[in-house]
Amino acid sequence: MDYTQYNVEDLAADESFVAWAHRSDPEAVRFWEAFMEQHPEMVVRIHQARVLVLNLKNVQEKRFSEHYINTLWARIEEEIPPVPQKPKKSRLAWAVVPLVLAGLAVFIYTSFNITSLAEDTFALTDIIDDGMVEEVNLSEGPLRVFLADGSTVILEPNSRLRYSKKFVEGASREVFLSGVAFFDVARNPAQPFLVHTDDVVTRVLGTSFRVEAPANGSEVIVAVKTGRVSVYSRKADPAHQSSSGAVILAANQQVTYRREDDAFGKSLVPEPEIVKPAIRVNQFNFENTAISEVFRVLEEAYGVEIIFDEEVMANCFVTAPLGSESLFEKLRIICRAIGARYETIDASVVITSTGC
Repeated sequence: MDYTQYNVEDLAADESFVAWAHRSDPEAVRFWEAFMEQHPEMVVRIHQARVLVLNLKNVQEKRFSEHYINTLWARIEEEIPPVPQKPKKSRLAWAVVPLVLAGLAVFIYTSFNITSLAEDTFALTDIIDDGMVEEVNLSEGPLRVFLADGSTVILEPNSRLRYSKKFVEGASREVFLSGVAFFDVARNPAQPFLVHTDDVVTRVLGTSFRVEAPANGSEVIVAVKTGRVSVYSRKADPAHQSSSGAVILAANQQVTYRREDDAFGKSLVPEPEIVKPAIRVNQFNFENTAISEVFRVLEEAYGVEIIFDEEVMANCFVTAPLGSESLFEKLRIICRAIGARYETIDASVVITSTGC
């Protein structure tokens, strides 16, 4: 059968698809994971169908609070014109609430593009006339959004993301964010990926990073997990937005944009993560190791520049059985062992020592 011709409802009714959605059949899981890799244009439709399948299960199994039911009705009443003699929600018999909500899940999904009805993943999807989609996360937890190019976005609560249903080949992939989101961008050098907020633009080819751009906040923060991005102010001269006017960030670096004075400040992220997948924890187990080698291992593992005076510290050796500690905790232990101190300046670690 040709699943590429299936719409959302067809997929949600397919036995194999339902088994994949519930992760109840390993064979179905393998098939649909492979299918998505072969047909990236189906990813958004598959995600919507999975949401529908899971929510039908949720409304059958979940005991909904009165507050949540009232929230649903309030949302519906905003969208539907008043109907004469419509039964009041307060007259619903609790015995039939699960059945009503089961029907409601399908009705709202198909009529108003609700992305999810589970109480912890409540979101709205609005299809805009110009071919754009707008996701609004109304829940108390993160919402995963799948883009047509294979990129994924984790949209935080009270955040809004607008994006194209299908990116035009050869043109930049552009999305518009208000709030907080983590982006895992599919690499495509021919189509740069741009995240627009009210104040700054983040430009990437393929990487993962977080953008915090609250609508009423005083700052915008862009923090990179993997790869490299450039960030520039929307007030900048367009001719310089990708060169001198941009701040370049690598893994474990972030930039803070202050809206009041249109200024950028570059630094390390609060908790740098290991960026080299092959690194082993036991590589941090140092035994009478030269300090230059210690810092080299840390630089390689975390992708962070460590600046120190090699001549002054030539006689410094470290014995420290380190492992899963954070980067800054490792540095604190090392510096205490050799009588040095560290500080972060811009996006580098600077070690100060009088020697050993």
